[in-house]
Amino acid sequence: MWAASQIDGPIAILAPAVDGAPAAFAPGYHLNVDPTLFSPELEAYRVFPAEPAQVFAGDAPAYQTVFLRFADEAEARVCLPLFWRGDRAADEPPAEVEE
Repeated sequence: MWAASQIDGPIAILAPAVDGAPAAFAPGYHLNVDPTLFSPELEAYRVFPAEPAQVFAGDAPAYQTVFLRFADEAEARVCLPLFWRGDRAADEPPAEVEE
């Protein structure tokens, strides 16, 4: 479980049907994040969907959703360790990470 006030996901993204085949889920593990969490290290995972399946926090003009796609949940957890809640309650603060 992710810190819901800062990360929304995983997001189920449907890939368009191709050559009569039914639509399927797009590959990857998709997260919508609060733009204050975005850092240069995450640029490799950033995507720019033409028509987002959903946006974070209503996506008001002053608050633009950042869309990230990882290979899987494990990769996302490595990249965003402070925001993974695991089995903790949504309002419980994340564990401190030792340097």
